[in-house]
Amino acid sequence: MCPSTSEGVKWELDLIADALGRVRVIFLANPELTPEETRALFTRIAPGARLLPAPQTPIAAWLDERGEWFVLTTSKPPCVQSYTVALNFALQTTLGMKGVKLTKAQRRKAA
Repeated sequence: MCPSTSEGVKWELDLIADALGRVRVIFLANPELTPEETRALFTRIAPGARLLPAPQTPIAAWLDERGEWFVLTTSKPPCVQSYTVALNFALQTTLGMKGVKLTKAQRRKAA
């Protein structure tokens, strides 16, 4: 879910909060919100989560296998790559998978 600060979304977040433990959800930062709005929203979404101080901005949050909030942050403005990494990491940990370390591609020598 990529939440915003509208009243309708606040209502949806309350429904999800009531269902936590029965549903799995990954929250991604809304790129249309300011870093301050994002921090406030993640504080509401993930009560008790340890958020790093500014300039770190939350980019993803989910409940881990122990039922504790896991929050990923970025120190730069979020970009496609940071969202991709955050979502991949969240999916892998939520589904109990382990990532594979990437290796540097070998260049072929010209014949």
